[in-house]
Amino acid sequence: MSSKRQKQQVPTTSETQRMSYNSIYKASLESILRSALDEYNKITYDLKNFQHSTIKTYLWIATVVFAAELAFYADISGPKTLINFIGLHIDISSKFFKLLSSLSLVLSMAVFILGVDTMRGRKLTMRPTACNWLLLSEIAYKDCDENYKDEHRISLIRDLDDAIINHLKESSIRGIKLRLMSLGILISVGCAILTLLC
Repeated sequence: MSSKRQKQQVPTTSETQRMSYNSIYKASLESILRSALDEYNKITYDLKNFQHSTIKTYLWIATVVFAAELAFYADISGPKTLINFIGLHIDISSKFFKLLSSLSLVLSMAVFILGVDTMRGRKLTMRPTACNWLLLSEIAYKDCDENYKDEHRISLIRDLDDAIINHLKESSIRGIKLRLMSLGILISVGCAILTLLC
């Protein structure tokens, strides 16, 4: 009787092969899921933090340029202590001076506004998994039958892929705004320097 039980419990070659394929498939999906989580973390946290620190730097520079220009205007219209100390002879009635100084002020203010708006964000960021966890656990339980498909990991990978694509789009939009801000800062600083040479 025990020999009959042993014969029934011994898996056939095709069952062994299928179990081997299932374990390889499961390990592959686990590896893909880990890699997707790593990529999601890099894009969602690391890249976003780097972009936000760059935006903070641009905000600081725009504020300094704006404050310096205002202090310069106050000194020109007031006692002229800074201008006399530096030894500058500036023709404040020239159109070139007015154009450059106004452009510098407007660009530094525009960079500041764009920076605050970019840091705040306008769109919802996507959660890495759109499905609910209870549903995933039920799918994982159903996957444990003989027709193993591992739908719960596939669902996680699919949701992570969608979230990665969404966050990449958001990061590229922030990147375009960062390029515009850096160009605005450069032109603003350049105009501020040129106003001293007028």
